[in-house]
Amino acid sequence: MLAFNSDIEFTTWRAQLDLFRLFGERGLETAFSYWLFSDPTYTWRMLEANGSWSKEAPIALQLARGGLLDTLHSFGGAAHIGGIHFDREDIRRGYAKLADWGVRTTVYSNHGTDRDVQNIGGTWAPPRVEPIDFKNYWAGDLTDHPVYHLDLTLEYGMRYFWLDIDRARHRGWFDGQVDSAGSDLFTTQVSRDASPILRFKRTDLNQIPWPTTLASQLDSLLSDPASGFSIIYNHFGFMRSVEDKPVPNPAPYFNDEAYAQIDRLVEAQRSGDVLVTTTSRLLNYALLQTARPWAYEETDERIVVRFKRSIQVGAVALTFDWPDFMGFAIALDHPKAVELWLGGEKRTAERWSCANTEYAGIPWRPLKMMDLLDDALRTHA
Repeated sequence: MLAFNSDIEFTTWRAQLDLFRLFGERGLETAFSYWLFSDPTYTWRMLEANGSWSKEAPIALQLARGGLLDTLHSFGGAAHIGGIHFDREDIRRGYAKLADWGVRTTVYSNHGTDRDVQNIGGTWAPPRVEPIDFKNYWAGDLTDHPVYHLDLTLEYGMRYFWLDIDRARHRGWFDGQVDSAGSDLFTTQVSRDASPILRFKRTDLNQIPWPTTLASQLDSLLSDPASGFSIIYNHFGFMRSVEDKPVPNPAPYFNDEAYAQIDRLVEAQRSGDVLVTTTSRLLNYALLQTARPWAYEETDERIVVRFKRSIQVGAVALTFDWPDFMGFAIALDHPKAVELWLGGEKRTAERWSCANTEYAGIPWRPLKMMDLLDDALRTHA
């Protein structure tokens, strides 16, 4: 199972829409990240500096509700790109506005190593250096800092955190295990405000995570006989100018070699060798396959599956609902009724056949990316 997790730096709104279409038309289920705040000359964003919605927000909010914007990439750029200021109260209001519009994002990613105080750190972070000038320290989990936000981020509903320490380089595929040493897909952390969080790995496949390296990243993964879960770290909307300055990445966004590898990925998915999905859906599935929060009861007439609503991962407690169990399946060797229970709610398992085997459970349902995109554009034309 593979996901692309593309940071939003320098991504124009035109490029964002093009990238949705580029992957969606090929059947490669892909969600992207977003910022709440930014100077509009640098990237599209959800909110204006005064806290009102940006001109892109109506379409972006609809896409986020549909699952196509699933990662909050901090709140804005390094050193608050373009001079846009925000603090804890701005972040609080931003989360409240998202919730009011029915947007619940479950993936949070830091922005850029130690260049921005909004980032969440941990005991692994280097010693604090004074003065704090928005360039030298992670402070998102320090309660005495003006941009402290980890408590708000958890209250909003974030489940999965990518921090700077979680950049994998020499490994592409991971088992969906929780490893306290941080060597597998998941690890837990008790942050400096005492909040436990669940972190995950993104991998750049030993490449600079720019669009020009996507071909190498995909070739490394698709040529690797290993299997498991992989989240590719890149910046699809970003490039370097001839003066080596960061600028928006224009169409066609990738070179010919990358498009050839994307076509190779499409064929791998068609043949059943890989499933491309969003970061949030991959992480949900990987965690549930590891935690296995269910129990079976079987009689001569039926199988009863009882899902646990709350999952404990180290010190982290996560709550799950019916949609989170998508992909759960049991193979049937005889036609029994299958009941699914979550708390006091019962559902009859759906049934389907694949490769001459009958299954029951909650089938995996692809996101209809192009329908979601076209509907959002039509609604807000």
